[in-house]
Amino acid sequence: VLLGDLVFGWVYQELDKLAPDAALRSCFQKMIDEVIFGQMLDVDSTTCDVMSTKSIHQKMLFKTASYTFIYPLQLGALLAGDNALESVYYSLGSSLGIAYQMQDDLLDIISDSTGKTPFSDITNHQHSICTQYIFDNGTEDQKDFLRSQWGKMNFSSDEKTVLRNMFSDSGAIAYAQQEMNQAFQQASHLVSSHWLQTESAQSLEKLITMLINRMPS
Repeated sequence: VLLGDLVFGWVYQELDKLAPDAALRSCFQKMIDEVIFGQMLDVDSTTCDVMSTKSIHQKMLFKTASYTFIYPLQLGALLAGDNALESVYYSLGSSLGIAYQMQDDLLDIISDSTGKTPFSDITNHQHSICTQYIFDNGTEDQKDFLRSQWGKMNFSSDEKTVLRNMFSDSGAIAYAQQEMNQAFQQASHLVSSHWLQTESAQSLEKLITMLINRMPS
């Protein structure tokens, strides 16, 4: 914690060296505020029996999109002296961040080769776009079964199969894939609309392609 505090102080020193103007510091501070708020939402959600889809989207926006995509794009633009497309960077970062988080939620369910324990969201009582779909649209048996699995530490091979079948049969996986693909498409549209054939467009399209390819074929 102390080392983190020390590095955090250094960041402000470096910001002042790079561009001692209010815009850069304000952008960085917004990122900090939203990350902290997102992490608070994330922790609080683990104590909730019920959430809303709106709350989950808000958590994805603040917890993942803000510090992973939105503000790194905006900070880079400010350092390059280009702040004319601030709202575009925000929309692009939002789409990428939400798609990335939905992808993570899907990988938690469908893949055993991601480097993290499958169904860790259920183990940690983390509400996701997939679990919320069950609570909003699943059968009573599916809802009761999902509730019975919250907090479980280890899943057998058969239990994983039952859970995956539940998420598939309920339509949760198809819904999350559709929402994820739509968010990626929105990001690609923004890139092609605002950067055309520039070097920036090529770099951003490579990033989008790399993110899409995280999903197993």
